[in-house]
Amino acid sequence: MARLMEHVRLPLLSREYLVQRVEEEILVKNSSACKDYLIEAMKYHLLPTEQRALMKSTRTKLRTPASLPKLMMVVGGQAPKAIRSVECYDFKEERWHQVAELPSRRCRAGMVYMGGMVYAVGGFNGSLRVRTVDSYDPVKDQWTSVANMQDRRSTLGAAVLNGLLYAVGGFDGSTGLSSVEVYNLKTNEWFHVAPMNTRRSSVGVGVVGGKLYAVGGYDGASRQCLSSVECYDANTNEWSYVAEMSTRRSGAGEWEKKKQQS
Repeated sequence: MARLMEHVRLPLLSREYLVQRVEEEILVKNSSACKDYLIEAMKYHLLPTEQRALMKSTRTKLRTPASLPKLMMVVGGQAPKAIRSVECYDFKEERWHQVAELPSRRCRAGMVYMGGMVYAVGGFNGSLRVRTVDSYDPVKDQWTSVANMQDRRSTLGAAVLNGLLYAVGGFDGSTGLSSVEVYNLKTNEWFHVAPMNTRRSSVGVGVVGGKLYAVGGYDGASRQCLSSVECYDANTNEWSYVAEMSTRRSGAGEWEKKKQQS
């Protein structure tokens, strides 16, 4: 049993499952080595995020399927008007190929990957900023419309935090937005959370350490690009400023690099 449990990623299971199922398993109770693996898992849940990253073992490392092909999608855009075209780049074949087009023209949209689907959020259709959201199923090669956002947004930031899709800031056609909306896939509904402290269109958004960051952007009120950065804590539903960048920027790209474990 101990030799088997050595390879089980107990730390990545929920606390409830560890207490209600694993701890109650008689085979675990009868093995001191298995108890050590359970203690390791509980300790992992109790530690702050930064300390958790220091707990390096095969049991705390996320499993990445090696057999799945990696693809890059380019969705919509301007040429010079908004287009419906969607292309995929196959890294193994080193070539681009067309996939199903968007249901409608869209550029300056937010893009995320969540639950095996690709989401195109808001954007500009060549005439209006839109509230529409479309999801792409790579298995069926098919786009489907989901619930509309409550606000029209283009040049927004989009990211996934705790299994929810966040649409941050943007431009509604007349003013920059500080509002933030969240999409719940299970209920197919959008709801507002706390707004940012600053209006931000063309904002860079990323998730690091379980928190959402809004980086730079353009403040329509002051007509300036921003160097300020805000951080959203979903547990408290609050935005707070963090250290500013040394350079003002809008339309910035962002990328979360996860630490690799040997």
